[in-house]
Amino acid sequence: MSRRTRNETRWSVPFHHYASLDAFLAADVQPGGNSFVHHGRDIDVLIEHRCATTTLVVFNGDIPLNVPYVPYFTGRGIAKDLGLNLIAVSDPVLIHRDMTVAWYLGDQATGPLRPVLVPAIRHALQHLGGSTTILFGASGGGFSAAHYAPHFPNCTALVINPRLTLERRAQDKMATYLRLAHQMDTHGAITDRIRTLLTNYGPTDLATQAQQGLNHDLLIYQNFFDSTYLQHHLLPFLREAGTDPRCYIRFANDGHGHVPIPPETVRQIISLVSSDQLSGVRTAGFVPAAQAPDLTGEFLPEIAQRLAALEQHNRHLGRERDALEVQQLRQNDRIAELKARSDALNDKIQSLNQRVEQLRTEPVLWRRIWHIIPRGFRQRIRQLFRRTSM
Repeated sequence: MSRRTRNETRWSVPFHHYASLDAFLAADVQPGGNSFVHHGRDIDVLIEHRCATTTLVVFNGDIPLNVPYVPYFTGRGIAKDLGLNLIAVSDPVLIHRDMTVAWYLGDQATGPLRPVLVPAIRHALQHLGGSTTILFGASGGGFSAAHYAPHFPNCTALVINPRLTLERRAQDKMATYLRLAHQMDTHGAITDRIRTLLTNYGPTDLATQAQQGLNHDLLIYQNFFDSTYLQHHLLPFLREAGTDPRCYIRFANDGHGHVPIPPETVRQIISLVSSDQLSGVRTAGFVPAAQAPDLTGEFLPEIAQRLAALEQHNRHLGRERDALEVQQLRQNDRIAELKARSDALNDKIQSLNQRVEQLRTEPVLWRRIWHIIPRGFRQRIRQLFRRTSM
């Protein structure tokens, strides 16, 4: 099974190694990379201490398939720009080269990661101090941040265009995860068998977890025109858990599809929330998720405008299609004409070839004339040539 290569030097920080989770928890946390061994697998946490009152805990989402190394950390740029403490967690299951996201669930080697990472993150938070903890992730990392948030009461979980369930629109990635992490060949659909397998690893649907009540602030930033994640993740989640008073939503227009949020928007949101956790949520544009039906109204004019533009574009495409059909008919007629001329030319060439072959096999002219001269006259000519040659 192909694996990524371990490379610590690319992060340009010292790495501190511990024999086990207990050894890490017993030691004073050191800035830089902190790596401890768990069931034979390296678990890596990057810690940056800036003496800030806010610590940003970052979970990575999908990583590029061509990334050749582990550990893999994200969030350093944002934390540095805003002067925040940072705890970046590398998902150890990404050691499998064909894996791009594993949602910090764990695999057969590590076992469930939640009982391992939660105490490790708590230990780092206690060392860093501060009063505000923000768990942050985008897309698949948003699932992980929301998954771990209940274990850090009164934290803020900021999730960007998050995957909120593994049971819808995740078949390909789930199939890869189950094959590499649990040696199960499946189509990726969550069956009762798989749900039972993952019981100890984490929830497969965050709405089920949220229905028990949120002990933290859950801030969901959703691109309104990311139709797949809006329809299959956010709206089902809001129907089941959107009435919780600590669930907030902010809709935005960042373009069509599952596109990245502008970096300056991320920085602005985190800066506002970290400066004042209570009022910062509202200032950053988030409102209670229970008001989500009212929020969609602000996009109706733009939706109508886009529908009108699409209708106009469709009419334009229709005219282009009609013109292309006429052009195609003309081309078909021209092709038929050229084919007829080609067939006639081939007939002429064949006739000429036959004539050339006929001429090639015919005797030369003087032989044809010699044979039509009477025999007696031919004998006299032969006798004349003999005398002249003597």
